[in-house]
Amino acid sequence: VAEMYQWAEKKTKKSVKKTGGSKTTITTYSYNKKWSPVVINSDKFQESYGHDNPDVMKYESSTWTAAKVTLGAFNLPSSEVSRINTWTNKPVPDSNNTALPSGVKPYGTGYYFGENPSSPQVGDIKITYSVVLPTDITIVAQQSEGTFVPFVTNNGGSIDLLKTGIYGKELMFSAANKENKIATWAIRVIGIL
Repeated sequence: VAEMYQWAEKKTKKSVKKTGGSKTTITTYSYNKKWSPVVINSDKFQESYGHDNPDVMKYESSTWTAAKVTLGAFNLPSSEVSRINTWTNKPVPDSNNTALPSGVKPYGTGYYFGENPSSPQVGDIKITYSVVLPTDITIVAQQSEGTFVPFVTNNGGSIDLLKTGIYGKELMFSAANKENKIATWAIRVIGIL
């Protein structure tokens, strides 16, 4: 993950009663610096003077997926691989054995591009690495030609469940049922709005 230290704008609105009972809205803007994985466009700030961010990030985040991920003798399709989210930090190589470019310093599980990680400046970048290690997963799907595909039910629905860890079928279907109920209520609430 690549992140750049930047200015961020926070907009706060407050309704205030005026003499006579009418209301007015007061909008205030505050600015603080934070790490962000995307460029924050400071040109759009209410008060851009003194809150300038770089226009581009020299480095951007990337994700690489293994070409072949298996569960026993079965290859996992990319749709299932992308649902395995047990990310863990990956240490970087020992900097004593690695020649780093000027201005780059080891930083936690990554590298820091700037003068002082303890006192970041706008435009400084930090890059950290994480990896999904081999893990136990439970799948409810149909086996087909050395892989898994969604199981098509008699009523035309499909079942394609994946959960990290080892679970019995009762728990897998119970969790899926709960997620469906939550999704149904979310759709109803959005429909009301």
